[in-house]
Amino acid sequence: MKEAPAWLSRSFFLGLFLLVLYHFLRLLAPFSSGLLAATVLAILVEPAHRRLARALARAPGPVAPALRANLCACLSTLGVALLIIGPFVLMLWMVLGEAEELLPRIGKLAENLSPMPGGGQWPRLRSLADAFLSLPFVPALGEVDLHEWAARAGSAVFTAITKSGRAVVKNAALFLANTGVTVFALFFIFRDGPAWLERVRRAIPMPEDDKERILSRVGGTVTGIVRAALLTWVYQTVCAVIGFLIIGSPAALTLGLLTGLAAFVPVAGAALVWLPAALFYAFEVALWKGVFLGIWSLVTISLLDNMVRTLLLGAQTRLPIVLLFFGVIGGLLVYGPRGLLLGPIIVAILPVLADIFESEFLGRQKPASPPSEKPRDFI
Repeated sequence: MKEAPAWLSRSFFLGLFLLVLYHFLRLLAPFSSGLLAATVLAILVEPAHRRLARALARAPGPVAPALRANLCACLSTLGVALLIIGPFVLMLWMVLGEAEELLPRIGKLAENLSPMPGGGQWPRLRSLADAFLSLPFVPALGEVDLHEWAARAGSAVFTAITKSGRAVVKNAALFLANTGVTVFALFFIFRDGPAWLERVRRAIPMPEDDKERILSRVGGTVTGIVRAALLTWVYQTVCAVIGFLIIGSPAALTLGLLTGLAAFVPVAGAALVWLPAALFYAFEVALWKGVFLGIWSLVTISLLDNMVRTLLLGAQTRLPIVLLFFGVIGGLLVYGPRGLLLGPIIVAILPVLADIFESEFLGRQKPASPPSEKPRDFI
């Protein structure tokens, strides 16, 4: 039987390979967040994992290589899991320690913001509206029913807080599921990751030095992104704690930690904590405290966080601030929370690809790799 032409066989194989690869990626799509987190953590912890592997290799006694690899991956995974779970357990312990004082105040806020039977209005909102209507310039506003407007505004705020609370519960369950996927995948990435990476490197049809530059830039960018994210979280937490201390909150540290933690929640972010707190202080304690906390948190935490993250990321990766700014904001708009990682990586790879294009297609001399492209160890 006559064999098929070589071009036909290659075309068929390439089409079949791409089809299987496409459906394989679709199978992984539901677990993409957990797998992405596992990959990032593996890149960050890889230096420590490598040192642990060398230490186990020097351990006395005959140990099979497969057993040593499994033990090293298991210990590294356990260490990362403790780093992830430990801080959340500590925060939960602190929150539970002050729950006896916080919960009655939260319940009082919900009672004051929830719609009253018979279409009534809240006493605090009504007193604030009466005080505003007594000002000399207010009659110039005309026939404005400020009481009705305040009632509608309160109902809208209460509805928004209720929806945000449901979103927090949903995101918490999703976070637990993704954490399980991350820990499960992390073990196999530690154990088999180098072999997978080498196979991917061999499959990329590019010169070795170009592949090394791209992978090195990706690793350095991922390390810089996580460093910048942690420093941004510290900045947001410190600003929140300072704001709660200024207004005299008895649970300033706990509320500050919760505010920083809520900053990782998509869309609502840190406002899930500081907005209800500002409303409580405005309605039940002192108006100026609620207004100050709202303005302080809005400006220093919710508006400046992306700018601070971009500046820190620029210092870590030594990339142009303007490109990183659009990479961070554009990544959030296009890819959602994962854009905080994907956007800067795209921006970081683009100059490397531009250099390769100039050298390969325009015949210009390839620039030397700067020292900043080498990723620095995170741990």
